[in-house]
Amino acid sequence: MTLSKKWQAVVGSAVLALATMTSVSAVANLQGDMQTMGKSVSAALKTDSSQEFIQSLQTFSQTVENAKQQALPYSLHDKAPDSAEVNDYKQGLQTLINQADVAIKTAESGDLAQAKQQAEKLLEIRNEYHKKYK
Repeated sequence: MTLSKKWQAVVGSAVLALATMTSVSAVANLQGDMQTMGKSVSAALKTDSSQEFIQSLQTFSQTVENAKQQALPYSLHDKAPDSAEVNDYKQGLQTLINQADVAIKTAESGDLAQAKQQAEKLLEIRNEYHKKYK
């Protein structure tokens, strides 16, 4: 079955529109994850409760894990999945998780003040990677 040029154009436009909507949706999901990460760190730094601190950073870590499954930031869309930039971006997400784990363990041991100092490093890591890939 051969489609006329008109129908080929219609089908091509529909496929392109669907791909664009999917890409926009994935970027919106990533942006939502980034906002949740920021709120979680903010909540952790403001609380005087070790339990709330731990819960906030657990939410943070879960959201970072989710972000790892989302589309890449716009600045990386033209990069190969195995490029140095994409690997560095993914390493940045893992660095955030690792740092959150350190802060959680410190809070669990009873030193909330030290845990908050460690959680502040999450902001430094975020800022470093935002400069590269936002």
